[in-house]
Amino acid sequence: MSVHFNANGAPQPPAVLVSGFRQGQDAWGRPADVQPLPDGSMLISDDQSGAIYRLTYGATPSAP
Repeated sequence: MSVHFNANGAPQPPAVLVSGFRQGQDAWGRPADVQPLPDGSMLISDDQSGAIYRLTYGATPSAP
């Protein structure tokens, strides 16, 4: 979930930040931790599938 704040600093209703870890009643992943990075992206660890995802926004960053 993510929460945004209006110009007066009041929190707005929460919104889903990342979804799709479930298919019907079955979970194929379980996000366990997040790590914000200096470029504004975020790493999300998935302890069920043993993966780490990088969440970005805007233009796709170029590969190193």
